[in-house]
Amino acid sequence: MKALIFILPSVLSAQILTFGVKGGLPLTSTSNFEPTNGRIFEGTVYFDMKRYTFGPTVEVKLPLGFRVEVDGLYEHLRKDIRSGPYPQGVLGYSSTMSAAWEIPMLLKRRFGHGQFAPYAAAGASLRHIGDLNTNASSDPQYPGYSPSFTHFTSPSGEPVRTGITAAGGVSIKTRFLRIEPELRYTHWTSDHYLATTEQFDFLVGITFSPRER
Repeated sequence: MKALIFILPSVLSAQILTFGVKGGLPLTSTSNFEPTNGRIFEGTVYFDMKRYTFGPTVEVKLPLGFRVEVDGLYEHLRKDIRSGPYPQGVLGYSSTMSAAWEIPMLLKRRFGHGQFAPYAAAGASLRHIGDLNTNASSDPQYPGYSPSFTHFTSPSGEPVRTGITAAGGVSIKTRFLRIEPELRYTHWTSDHYLATTEQFDFLVGITFSPRER
């Protein structure tokens, strides 16, 4: 216990943990449009993801110049479905919105200790889809029937998706902040609630680390 009391201040002063924010823009497509024709459904499905992402970031310092970075990046999703009137004689429309969280977990290394230092990172990413908020309407194309409107929230039922991530950028050290613009690539194992499985992003991270080298 006494040893822990003496070690703890030195651990904290060594800035093992740094915190900050990260955000940016996707460089690949964030939407797609898919017409669908079948025996029980005829219509279109439109998917769109807002062209921004942001969230907290934390970095853990390891020996030999390595670091572990974990981010929590928020995304806003929307899926619109239009159907009919064939084959059921009903015009249908639904708009569903949800939040997605990407959680990259990366092993990272900077090369050099100057004000400008390139770095590379690689690891895995998780992707979670939150509850679905849906507005829907149904308009029967028969005399005497009126349109109906509903709103409901439901679990997405989506499993956590996984991806492989690689990144590279430049670390810029100022007196109190570290600014890191980077290009990041992620290959997702599924395109569900994504426009593409091959995702490229431009991100900028800002962490507060006055004593870090």
